[in-house]
Amino acid sequence: MERCVVRPGHRKLSRAARVFALAAVIVPSAAFSQAAPTERSQPVGPTAEEVLQTARSDGGLDSLEQAPAILQLIAAPETSAETGWELEEQLLALARLHPADTRTVPILREIGDRRLARAANADFSRWLCQRESAGELCWVRQGAPTLRLCGPAQMCYSRRVYGATLYVQLGAMNLWSEAIRVLVRNRLFSSPELRELERKLMNQGSCELVRQGYIRLMAYAAINSDPALDQAMTLVEAADSDLVCSNELSGTQSAKTRTAQQRGAMDTYQQVYELLDRLNVEPAMIAELFSPAVPIMLLPRPPVTRYAMPQAASPEAAAGHIDIAFEITAEGRARNVKVLSATPNTAKAQQRELVASIEAGLFRPRVTDGRIGDSRIVWRYYW
Repeated sequence: MERCVVRPGHRKLSRAARVFALAAVIVPSAAFSQAAPTERSQPVGPTAEEVLQTARSDGGLDSLEQAPAILQLIAAPETSAETGWELEEQLLALARLHPADTRTVPILREIGDRRLARAANADFSRWLCQRESAGELCWVRQGAPTLRLCGPAQMCYSRRVYGATLYVQLGAMNLWSEAIRVLVRNRLFSSPELRELERKLMNQGSCELVRQGYIRLMAYAAINSDPALDQAMTLVEAADSDLVCSNELSGTQSAKTRTAQQRGAMDTYQQVYELLDRLNVEPAMIAELFSPAVPIMLLPRPPVTRYAMPQAASPEAAAGHIDIAFEITAEGRARNVKVLSATPNTAKAQQRELVASIEAGLFRPRVTDGRIGDSRIVWRYYW
């Protein structure tokens, strides 16, 4: 098959038109997509390298209309890491020329997602280390870099990092942050994408980053006049996060900060309980949050995962059980953990392991007589 080349007519095509002419053919039209398949597949449209060369010769991209097709081309399996990275950089340069245009949000989000997905790839890390040969990117050092927040609506992360994986992770976080700023500039506070991006950031971040994320989520909810129950649930999540971070012993936060977070979490739980009571929310729904039959455990790292205390088996399929009693303090810790009884086939080692796991756990504090405080639990563990 001969290769068709479109040549300029009486006047030279604009820079945007030439790059777009290359990129647009990547996405087939509806008519072509419904056509009968040929006996042998033939390459259609330009390669990523050809699009990149055109962009280079024209001094970059200048139309956001090109972005969806170029993003699809970057994702193609035949596109090399280097070409894909350079095309991403071209798209990012274009997006930053239009800081208030919502068409930049998919660019920033998708490139951030793609880069984070590559972060754990050893081949990609080696390539990145070679590409970023200047500086300290791939030096191995002890310690961790500082993530620096510039404010509630803007995040800045230090580029002095200690490995390619973290370098790419921080880059992805910055891109999501840029996408958030575009949506906020356009006052799209009810956008599900805005909240999704915030949670993406929180899933990668430190205690302080998670805390700032919840502050913004609560601000969006208030501006958007979300239902009071939805706002209350977000407040409970934020309190869970503060409680977990107040128990963090990694040394990234001072004892004073942890004490303030713990006190703030207790106050927030109490305020939410009182709010739900004033709103005449069903008692069963309030109990699910603050006094469920099975206590709520909190995974001890931000962002918080919440789950009911796990069973090793269902009651119907269990080989035995252990009845255990303990107290959950107002700070979410277990104390006075005691085995009350167990089936005869339960080994002492099993009992000791269960006691140790409960003592090491962190729980959402419970309401007793209308106040967050100490409460006693009797629980049957099936194994």
